[in-house]
Amino acid sequence: MKDNSLKFKYLLEEALDKLKLITSKKKTEIAEVLGKQVGKSGKSYIDYLRKGKGHLPASIQDMLTLIKSIVKLGYVDENWIIAILQTMGIDQSDAEKMATEILDNKPSNKTSSMLRNILRDNEIDLHNVIGFETYLEQLSSYIHPSNNVKVISIEGLGGIGKTTLATYFALQLATHKNEFIRDIFWITARQQMVNQNGQLIYLNDGVKTYEEIVQRLYNQMEISSANKQRAEQEFKYRINEYPYLIIIDNIETVEDLSHLLPWLREHSFGKTFFLLTSRKEIDQTWVRRILIQELTIEQVHQLLQILLPDRKIENHDVERIYNVIGGLPLAIRIFAGSLQFIDLNTLLDELYEIKDHAHSKNQEREVIFDYIYKQIWTQLSITAQDILLSLGYFFSAEGATLYDISDFLKITKRSTLRSAIKELKSTHLVQQITPDLSAPKYRIHQLTRTFIITHFFDD
Repeated sequence: MKDNSLKFKYLLEEALDKLKLITSKKKTEIAEVLGKQVGKSGKSYIDYLRKGKGHLPASIQDMLTLIKSIVKLGYVDENWIIAILQTMGIDQSDAEKMATEILDNKPSNKTSSMLRNILRDNEIDLHNVIGFETYLEQLSSYIHPSNNVKVISIEGLGGIGKTTLATYFALQLATHKNEFIRDIFWITARQQMVNQNGQLIYLNDGVKTYEEIVQRLYNQMEISSANKQRAEQEFKYRINEYPYLIIIDNIETVEDLSHLLPWLREHSFGKTFFLLTSRKEIDQTWVRRILIQELTIEQVHQLLQILLPDRKIENHDVERIYNVIGGLPLAIRIFAGSLQFIDLNTLLDELYEIKDHAHSKNQEREVIFDYIYKQIWTQLSITAQDILLSLGYFFSAEGATLYDISDFLKITKRSTLRSAIKELKSTHLVQQITPDLSAPKYRIHQLTRTFIITHFFDD
């Protein structure tokens, strides 16, 4: 029961952390519900949790009261409900049924639903997005009721911002009143992990084939797949009749891409639009392609000013940075993160020397990334290093919650864990995802994962 109490505390605290999204009145209502369950005033309950004294509710009925009070806010996630019910000893199947019943009684909210579909796997800082104006205009013109081409592909190098662009555009649709897109569905094919030999393998529940993508879509669209033929008929009817936006992220990781493309072609004649992101070229006449270019030197300067608000970056420094790093957003972010440990001129001198010894452009980019990663790694705390290793090797690419990480690494002190996560986020090595009332997850970019595998697990 101790482990369940700890998990309950983590899940509930993550939910409380998101109450900043809600009005003060709602915060008070929730705090009162929480406080009554442990004999504390609503005002002091959050502090009570911070001190590590969170307890399970006295009964399942008290737990349901708590969950329903949070569900009313409209930001709840089914997985969060199931996880928190299981802390009361409720088995998976019963927890799933109870979660369904709870959500069935929740008032529908189209915008909240669309946002949850988008934000389940992504979080972006809208103030840190640079150079997307032209691409957003392209997407707006392509994803329009007058357009007959229904498949759009966002393509570019790893770390250039394909997923961020798709997320940004989807958020624009979901957060601004629009009468065009009925709903948004997000499928990611980026769900793999590393085995003991340091090789990337797919999880049993990962999307690795087009059939699994279809099944995931059926689940999100609440189409029963008990009868395969009937499910396909319902799916075809809905995408032909309704203007959905279906986003499939990182499709280059799909094993049978040669089967997925004909499937997309077959289903691209209705009102639904498909938005893909891919490192590979999708060179098909029936696909509109948006090729993401690296940032210009002016855009790099702008991004550096955002990332380093307390530091004045001179024009000649920007030119030196751009000449050696280029305009890959991820590279710029990690470079900026490393400056909290290393002098700017010292780092640039080292990178120029590395660049001069590279034999090709690809090798140049690889060794520069490698050097910056190493410099950051040596400055991280032991706890931050352990978290980074676990995210890169032992957890799937979909990320891990604070509870997952603390349980795996046996970190019992909450402040130590939070401090290490903050450290990793400041260096842009770790990204926080799932920014709703379900427990946030933390994950790393594939380039960071490659560094970890190569240097620590590759024999």
